[in-house]
Amino acid sequence: MHEISIISYVIDMVEEQCIKNNITKVAKVILQIGEFSCIDNSSIDFIFKEMSSGSCCEGAKLIIEKLLSKAYCYNCHKEFPLKITNKKCPICNHVSSEITSGYEILLYRIEGE
Repeated sequence: MHEISIISYVIDMVEEQCIKNNITKVAKVILQIGEFSCIDNSSIDFIFKEMSSGSCCEGAKLIIEKLLSKAYCYNCHKEFPLKITNKKCPICNHVSSEITSGYEILLYRIEGE
């Protein structure tokens, strides 16, 4: 279950930013997760609640924003929405293997006081 290591790393990053920015209590942690990342959102939420106990994230709300997958077409030089079963550019019908978005996991924002 790689969700545990992801949340451990997220909490470490949040704590580091809290120290740098003199934040003592985090109210919200916003993650952006690509739709191809194979992350289970309910597991992430549960693990965050458990692992944040005793940290500056304790009691914080975890918000997960889904990032849609995109690819880049070298034929028509456009980025387009990607489906795992269809990698054809909707403009020129060329197949693209250049995925530009969809696998990322980003710590997008921290809100606190």
